[in-house]
Amino acid sequence: MAVALPADRTLFGWKRAPRPGLVPPMAGAAICMLLGIVVLASWFATEQAKQAELVRHALLVERHIATLMSSVQDVETGMRGFLLTGEDDYLDPYNAALPQIAGELQSLARLTADNSPQSERLRVLDRAVTDRLSTAEANISLMRTHGAGDATRMARSGAGRASMDRVRAVVATMRREEARLLDQRRNQMLISGQRLRLSVLGFAIVILLLGTAILASLQAHRRELIAAN
Repeated sequence: MAVALPADRTLFGWKRAPRPGLVPPMAGAAICMLLGIVVLASWFATEQAKQAELVRHALLVERHIATLMSSVQDVETGMRGFLLTGEDDYLDPYNAALPQIAGELQSLARLTADNSPQSERLRVLDRAVTDRLSTAEANISLMRTHGAGDATRMARSGAGRASMDRVRAVVATMRREEARLLDQRRNQMLISGQRLRLSVLGFAIVILLLGTAILASLQAHRRELIAAN
């Protein structure tokens, strides 16, 4: 017949030591918190990389816009120099700028393909640039065939100035939009970084509290073991 032992006694009469029942759950919670920090840090790092890429993209678009504007101004400078002097050397900036303009427009079309408002502005800009190049080409052709008189009269007609004003206006609008996007994306990067730091700090505080509680529980359990035996 089995003999029932008191709940606080072992087979040899020793007192049973109370078990630290809260330690395993708290240790598990601490491990989960550590894993949470790793997952959270990984997620925020991915977000930061995305925002950094968007910032780089905005800067790249701005650089291409600036290069395009500079090339259009080179066309204007070369044409004016040729009309004033009749010397082909003054057309060097003009001739160098033409392929540069075509390349910049293609690059901007690719870079703004995911931004409908900027894509539409680029189409307007493309037409204005084409008009300006056509006017410049016509002025140069008149200079070669009819001399400075006709070319100067055409240059003073205002057609080239009007198309150049449209170019400047669209470029200014596109630059403002890219500046806005750049500020927005930089701010988002700062916010993401702040959220990561606050989240890690919060997890660290909870883990510290759990560690302190586990240590206190183990010390209490040790004292109970000593007292029981």
